[in-house]
Amino acid sequence: MPARRKDVHTSRVSPVAVFALAAAACTAVVIPPHASAHLGNLSYSDIKISGAHLAYSFRFAAHLVPGIEANGRGEVQRRAVIDAEASILEWLSATIRIQSGRQACTPEIDELIGPDTRDDLTVVLGYTCPLEINGLRVEFRPFDRNLTGYKNIATISRGEERWTHVFDPSRPVVMLGGQTSADTVASNLGSEAQQASAGGFVSFFRLGIDHILGGYDHLLFLLALLLAPGLAFGQAAAIVTAFTIAHSITLASAALDVFSLPQRPVEIVIAVSILYVAGENVLRRHISHRWLVTFLFGLVHGFGFAGILREIGLPPGNVVLPLLGFNLGVEVGQVTTVVIALPLLAAVGRFAGHRRVRLALSLAIIVMGTIWLVQRV
Repeated sequence: MPARRKDVHTSRVSPVAVFALAAAACTAVVIPPHASAHLGNLSYSDIKISGAHLAYSFRFAAHLVPGIEANGRGEVQRRAVIDAEASILEWLSATIRIQSGRQACTPEIDELIGPDTRDDLTVVLGYTCPLEINGLRVEFRPFDRNLTGYKNIATISRGEERWTHVFDPSRPVVMLGGQTSADTVASNLGSEAQQASAGGFVSFFRLGIDHILGGYDHLLFLLALLLAPGLAFGQAAAIVTAFTIAHSITLASAALDVFSLPQRPVEIVIAVSILYVAGENVLRRHISHRWLVTFLFGLVHGFGFAGILREIGLPPGNVVLPLLGFNLGVEVGQVTTVVIALPLLAAVGRFAGHRRVRLALSLAIIVMGTIWLVQRV
């Protein structure tokens, strides 16, 4: 009799296991290793007015410079920026137009700073105007062709006074002042910029949404919290509430200059928080008092959220509406994430292999948290 052929395939691969592996791979591959709550579609302009001169410091993601290619790790080299100085000036001269009294101001590059370890490049421009600046029109369009959802947070200062404006595709122009007297110009700058700040509540609200949805470290922390084994709906609500209260306290504290922490250690602790919570999911079958852990780490995440408002340098007189709009935007983005994640996790929980899915996701989050921790240290 012929020998019986052994069946090589002794067991079938579980669809749940396949899903778990795919989830882990997608989490580790799709999320950028340099993910943080900083530049991408967000940039900053710091505009200082002095007589007939205007100093314009423009900070943005270096890979957005037209004609400059990043290396295999997505980084732009300093040498490439230096070599492209003439084309950078040509690009910005055509897309950041400044007029005083309907006369164009002429820019020159004073300094190129970076790119730094986050791929941020700062171009310092010096604009010379024909006469002393008695009214200002700034048109901002550097990213119109390659970044549809950009936001540029601009601070405009004259002496000790400071105002803010958010440029985006729907609001690329700001006009401040327009009288011939230098004294009345300062008054006009203030009143018009205050109107822009009040009307810009929606801009800061959207900025808060973008900040949380683009802050992969904050989102992974939130997802790791919801991956706790045996998490009931009431526990999830307590966790989200604790996170909201905690980061709102420190966000307001830092934005109002009551108390703040340096950004680098804050970013390190945020990475540690991701590792800690995801590690609990892997090592412990039953997790109690997660709301308390969430609150404590949420205080640190609030300082991380505050980093963007601290970059703006909002004066006390103008900070309330931007702070409120930004915090509400963060909450809407956070609640949206939770509303999407909880039903999906509940659906997964009905399968026999749900623990493997949660384990795979937590392990993937640990991988990303470790990468961010090493980078930030």
